[in-house]
Amino acid sequence: MEPPSDPSFLSDALARLLADERGTATVRALREVQRAVAGAEQRRRGGAAGTAPDAARHPAAPPLHVGAWRLVDTEHGRGLRRRAELTPAELSVWADVDEVPGKGDAARVVLVGESTARGYLLDPVTNPTRALQRHLDTVADRRFQCLDLARTSIDLPDLHRLVRASGHLDADHLVVLAGNNWTTWAYELSGLGDATRLADGLRRDGYPGLRRALFDEVLNPRIGAFLDELLRLRDRTGVQPLLVIPEFNLTGWSPVGGSRYVDVPTLRPDELRRWYDLRARAVAALAAQRWTAVQGAAREMVALDGGLSPVPGYLLGRALLAAGDAAAARQAFEQSRDSLCGLMVKYLPRTPRMIQEQLVTFCREHDVPSVDLRVTLARADQPELPDEQCFLDYCHLSDVGVERAMAEVAGRLTGRTVVPGATDPTVGAWQRAVSLVLAATYNAFCGQPAETVRPYLHRAVEADPDIVDLLASLARLLSRPGPMWSSLDLPRLAREPSAAVMFERLGEYRPDQSRLWFLRQCLAELLAEPAESAVEVAEAAPPSEVELLDIATTPLGGGAVLNYTDPRCYLQANVPTTELPLGLPRPAAGCLRLVHRCREAGPEPAVVTVNGTPVGRLVAGRQWRTTELAVGADVTRVGLNTVRVGWPVPTTSLSDRIDSDVAALARGAAPYVLPVFGELYSVRFVPYAVEGEA
Repeated sequence: MEPPSDPSFLSDALARLLADERGTATVRALREVQRAVAGAEQRRRGGAAGTAPDAARHPAAPPLHVGAWRLVDTEHGRGLRRRAELTPAELSVWADVDEVPGKGDAARVVLVGESTARGYLLDPVTNPTRALQRHLDTVADRRFQCLDLARTSIDLPDLHRLVRASGHLDADHLVVLAGNNWTTWAYELSGLGDATRLADGLRRDGYPGLRRALFDEVLNPRIGAFLDELLRLRDRTGVQPLLVIPEFNLTGWSPVGGSRYVDVPTLRPDELRRWYDLRARAVAALAAQRWTAVQGAAREMVALDGGLSPVPGYLLGRALLAAGDAAAARQAFEQSRDSLCGLMVKYLPRTPRMIQEQLVTFCREHDVPSVDLRVTLARADQPELPDEQCFLDYCHLSDVGVERAMAEVAGRLTGRTVVPGATDPTVGAWQRAVSLVLAATYNAFCGQPAETVRPYLHRAVEADPDIVDLLASLARLLSRPGPMWSSLDLPRLAREPSAAVMFERLGEYRPDQSRLWFLRQCLAELLAEPAESAVEVAEAAPPSEVELLDIATTPLGGGAVLNYTDPRCYLQANVPTTELPLGLPRPAAGCLRLVHRCREAGPEPAVVTVNGTPVGRLVAGRQWRTTELAVGADVTRVGLNTVRVGWPVPTTSLSDRIDSDVAALARGAAPYVLPVFGELYSVRFVPYAVEGEA
């Protein structure tokens, strides 16, 4: 297939037509019409999120349904019944509960929140609502009924509507465990006013100004409106809110290594080159345990990037932790976690410190009880930092974390001291082991390095040695040549209740896709696969031609982007090294055929390596080129081979990029933010046997 002369020519042509003042006025008028129509629709449905119309303050009648359930009247009061019209996909994000009876003489506790509240990777074996019910049954001197309204991936507007609807549930307490999805939701510009405020912030102060504008002028008022809804609900119905302040797995989640997403926003070319030189020095110093050198390099990186990169804070935190300064390490890890929030680039859910403190301040000022997971989930030996045993990934809790968190919530609700167990007693050894296997799989799926993935597998075997049989099924699934859905091992894995959703999702992928390679590597190490099995596989499956970019739904593949701009049919490298996995059943000589361009680089070529061995260079240029590079059999190996393209530093003008992003926001579009080192339309490995060559 021939590469396009320029896949973005249509959008570029439209941008040229709309680039002058008349174009801006046209876009503004269209956006105002769109906003007016959207406003009319929201009023028809009962009011926009973040507002409190009279209908919300003084509802005339209860809604027909709340979440996945219809409201029903029973002899013991208002109950819920699952809605029959919802699809399995719609139902899967809610609790697997068909019917909720009326509360009778019990105190009803409604729990709302995101996937952490849903018990992601544990549900339906256990979840926070079940743990809370168990603790309340143990210590309370009255009966409680816990109602689970947590929903995976719920955003702030939907949470706002859910809380408003909960006023019709005859609830006594409302527990809110949310905040991780709020910053990413804010990127969905709700109107021209938001885009204009962001453009003004970016124009004034660059990317730090964009970040401040999004928090101060777009997000914080909406969070304030949501919190005000809790007070109105308390005043109107007597429902007592309780906020759970989320925590992040600060020391157990790495932005360095693995499949990197975002390193740093666009800098001036000389600063970008210096920043990556310092990054290499800091990583090398960390490996050599030269903590002072790490701190110096990391702090200089922060001075260059303005605190808008997750990398230096993480490296600095590691060095400070090794040096024994846990308090300073926490500050560094938090800076790493929070750095991308507000930049309008993609990252996994998290609650930054500014939102955590907004929730704490609200609770203090309005006499609302709270449970701060930064305290509840802290390490015993270093209370400044979270305990990694309480997490399954970046923010989802293990059964240990759920047990500790919900014991604290039960204590707040009853005024009693609730002592959590070391683990959730309703989760058996096998189920705990399964949750840890799921954690390893999900962490690998999210691009975490082997150093993060490996401990989950070892903890799974420690929890229940019999889990090795399931790990062997997973290893076979990842080593087969065909799509995962065709494997006989997939039904075995999906049979576990808490694993069904995960492995049904993975069934859409091929085993050779990049986000699963680290998991495959760690499984091979743990299971100590004999060499003869690799020989048998090599003899049975000859190498075949493969497109390394044919990973349409992963961050490395066609169409996927690392910001919120429109998808495209080629890869844009936003970091200086593009890493692509090549799976081979045996070493093979062949041709590496790359279709590439490097529009924003100087004269330096890009360097291509296979498993660290240079195999050729790519000439820089604005037009698409095809380059064929010979790869010897002595360079490749059985299993994972890594193809790397090392790009030159782009010559992009920072001021030009900011001007372009200001213009994009003025049109109501997403800014680009990131540097572009190079572009790949195709990377194809063709074994010589396939081409008929010697």
